[in-house]
Amino acid sequence: MYRAWGSRPSGSASSWGWGQWLLRLPGPTSLAMRARRPRKLIVLLVVANATWGGLCMLTAALLTGTASMFGLTHLVGEGVFVGGLAALEWSQREQLRTAPLTSVLI
Repeated sequence: MYRAWGSRPSGSASSWGWGQWLLRLPGPTSLAMRARRPRKLIVLLVVANATWGGLCMLTAALLTGTASMFGLTHLVGEGVFVGGLAALEWSQREQLRTAPLTSVLI
Protein backbone atom coordinates (compact mmCIF):
# COMPACT_ATOMS: atom_id res chain seq x y z
CA MET A 1 0.00 0.00 0.00
CA TYR A 2 1.31 3.45 -0.92
CA ARG A 3 1.93 5.92 1.88
CA ALA A 4 2.89 9.57 1.57
CA TRP A 5 6.60 10.36 1.86
CA GLY A 6 7.51 10.99 5.48
CA SER A 7 4.38 9.42 6.95
CA ARG A 8 4.83 6.55 9.35
CA PRO A 9 2.65 4.61 11.74
CA SER A 10 2.49 5.76 15.36
CA GLY A 11 4.92 4.01 17.68
CA SER A 12 7.34 3.37 14.85
CA ALA A 13 10.92 2.22 15.30
CA SER A 14 12.25 5.71 14.53
CA SER A 15 10.70 7.12 17.70
CA TRP A 16 12.53 4.42 19.69
CA GLY A 17 15.71 5.25 17.78
CA TRP A 18 15.60 8.87 18.94
CA GLY A 19 14.72 7.78 22.47
CA GLN A 20 17.64 5.38 22.81
CA TRP A 21 19.98 7.98 21.29
CA LEU A 22 18.94 10.57 23.86
CA LEU A 23 19.25 8.06 26.70
CA ARG A 24 22.73 6.91 25.65
CA LEU A 25 24.22 10.32 24.83
CA PRO A 26 25.19 11.42 28.37
CA GLY A 27 27.18 8.25 29.16
CA PRO A 28 29.89 8.37 26.47
CA THR A 29 30.02 12.16 26.59
CA SER A 30 30.72 12.30 30.33
CA LEU A 31 33.20 9.44 29.99
CA ALA A 32 35.10 11.27 27.25
CA MET A 33 35.40 14.40 29.38
CA ARG A 34 37.09 12.62 32.31
CA ALA A 35 40.84 12.75 32.71
CA ARG A 36 40.85 9.30 34.34
CA ARG A 37 38.26 6.83 33.17
CA PRO A 38 37.24 3.94 35.43
CA ARG A 39 37.62 0.47 33.92
CA LYS A 40 34.01 -0.39 34.85
CA LEU A 41 32.65 2.50 32.79
CA ILE A 42 34.74 1.55 29.77
CA VAL A 43 33.55 -2.06 30.02
CA LEU A 44 29.97 -0.81 30.36
CA LEU A 45 30.39 1.29 27.22
CA VAL A 46 31.81 -1.70 25.31
CA VAL A 47 28.95 -3.95 26.46
CA ALA A 48 26.35 -1.31 25.53
CA ASN A 49 27.84 -0.82 22.05
CA ALA A 50 28.20 -4.56 21.43
CA THR A 51 24.62 -5.15 22.58
CA TRP A 52 23.27 -2.39 20.35
CA GLY A 53 25.25 -3.67 17.37
CA GLY A 54 23.91 -7.17 17.96
CA LEU A 55 20.35 -5.90 18.29
CA CYS A 56 20.69 -4.02 15.01
CA MET A 57 21.83 -7.19 13.26
CA LEU A 58 19.08 -9.27 14.90
CA THR A 59 16.46 -6.70 13.90
CA ALA A 60 17.73 -6.73 10.33
CA ALA A 61 17.51 -10.53 10.26
CA LEU A 62 13.98 -10.53 11.67
CA LEU A 63 12.75 -7.85 9.26
CA THR A 64 14.38 -9.26 6.12
CA GLY A 65 11.06 -10.20 4.55
CA THR A 66 9.25 -6.94 5.27
CA ALA A 67 11.77 -4.08 5.52
CA SER A 68 12.98 -2.04 2.57
CA MET A 69 16.51 -2.42 1.24
CA PHE A 70 17.30 1.05 2.59
CA GLY A 71 16.11 0.07 6.07
CA LEU A 72 18.02 -3.19 6.07
CA THR A 73 21.16 -1.48 4.81
CA HIS A 74 20.86 1.11 7.56
CA LEU A 75 20.40 -1.53 10.28
CA VAL A 76 23.26 -3.70 9.05
CA GLY A 77 25.53 -0.69 8.59
CA GLU A 78 24.81 0.61 12.07
CA GLY A 79 25.30 -2.86 13.53
CA VAL A 80 28.68 -3.26 11.83
CA PHE A 81 29.79 0.26 12.77
CA VAL A 82 28.76 0.08 16.44
CA GLY A 83 29.99 -3.51 16.79
CA GLY A 84 33.33 -2.50 15.29
CA LEU A 85 33.47 0.45 17.65
CA ALA A 86 32.92 -1.90 20.60
CA ALA A 87 35.75 -4.17 19.37
CA LEU A 88 38.08 -1.19 18.98
CA GLU A 89 37.19 0.14 22.43
CA TRP A 90 37.81 -3.30 23.93
CA SER A 91 41.19 -3.69 22.25
CA GLN A 92 42.27 -0.20 23.40
CA ARG A 93 40.62 -0.26 26.85
CA GLU A 94 43.83 0.30 28.83
CA GLN A 95 44.85 3.23 26.64
CA LEU A 96 41.34 4.68 26.97
CA ARG A 97 41.64 4.66 30.78
CA THR A 98 44.51 7.11 30.89
CA ALA A 99 44.30 9.02 27.61
CA PRO A 100 44.72 12.76 28.20
CA LEU A 101 42.12 15.19 27.02
CA THR A 102 43.12 16.46 23.60
CA SER A 103 40.68 19.30 23.21
CA VAL A 104 39.85 22.34 25.25
CA LEU A 105 36.26 22.96 26.29
CA ILE A 106 35.13 26.39 25.24
